[in-house]
Amino acid sequence: MTVTGMTPRAIPRPRAAGLPGALVLPAAALLSIALTGCGKTHAAASGPASGIVSIAAPAASTRPPGTPGPALARAAAHTLLAAITVHDATVVVPARAGGHLSAAPDTVDVHETWRVAAAPAAVASAIGAAHPAELTPTAHPATVILQGIAYTSAATFSAKPAGGLASEALSVSLTAAPNNGTLLRADAQVAWLGVRPPSQQLPAGIKRIGVIRAEFQPGLRHWVIRDPAEIRKIVRAMESLPTIATHAGCPVPATSHRSEVTLRFRGANGKVVAEAAQPSGPEIDACNPMYFSVGVQEEPSLAHGARVIAVVGRILGRNLVTGQ
Repeated sequence: MTVTGMTPRAIPRPRAAGLPGALVLPAAALLSIALTGCGKTHAAASGPASGIVSIAAPAASTRPPGTPGPALARAAAHTLLAAITVHDATVVVPARAGGHLSAAPDTVDVHETWRVAAAPAAVASAIGAAHPAELTPTAHPATVILQGIAYTSAATFSAKPAGGLASEALSVSLTAAPNNGTLLRADAQVAWLGVRPPSQQLPAGIKRIGVIRAEFQPGLRHWVIRDPAEIRKIVRAMESLPTIATHAGCPVPATSHRSEVTLRFRGANGKVVAEAAQPSGPEIDACNPMYFSVGVQEEPSLAHGARVIAVVGRILGRNLVTGQ
């Protein structure tokens, strides 16, 4: 089924984007929090580093099935934020919802800020050792110098998203507080999955599917699937995918390791009626969505596109991620 001689196209798509795995607050924003808190709070009594912060396993969601995505995400964010406890601290900013992130319209951010007596390095060390098995570290504290002031970037933990959600992440940011101590801010960021209306589904009457795997080395490989039963399997897998918003903020992986699998759905007349493209790489948040179009209309990106690629790979007897 291999066809050669096709013209390669540029990959990866430059618009690939997604929810940042961690919310790292700008120096100016953290300094603003510090100055705002000065005079309104006082440093609490100091204690051992291991007792500064504790993080418990997030409680299970109690929302009923069918809860709208934004409400589901907001409830999950509050639950995730409640997993962190800062001991012997003064609350500078109580827990509150920051609304939808401007760069991620499908994501809710709920945050809280505390002031502790310990130095930033001690707080960062405590955070690194505080998480339970249910939270997976995706970033670790690291001290940087910004405009002559020492800041500690966010430590980020991801949780297994509940049904209807795309991702759940708990981020912690630190900065030195005025007159000693540390300001610690925790952000719970939760993204929900969208429901696809009929207009965003594959058209009926698909007769064959072209499968193209492209990478920088060695190039293109192409297969064509014509068996009706195999086509139905792929269509069912495609129809099961929810939508997810795409946005700026994802790191760009090394291009030498990038690949992309494109599915071209053709009707009885041989014309392409829909196309889906899944970049390679770990599917973390929305950083690797499946791009999807029907006719000439680009539709919202799809989550969990790697599942469809796995179905196609089993039909072809190949690992389309590695090319083997």
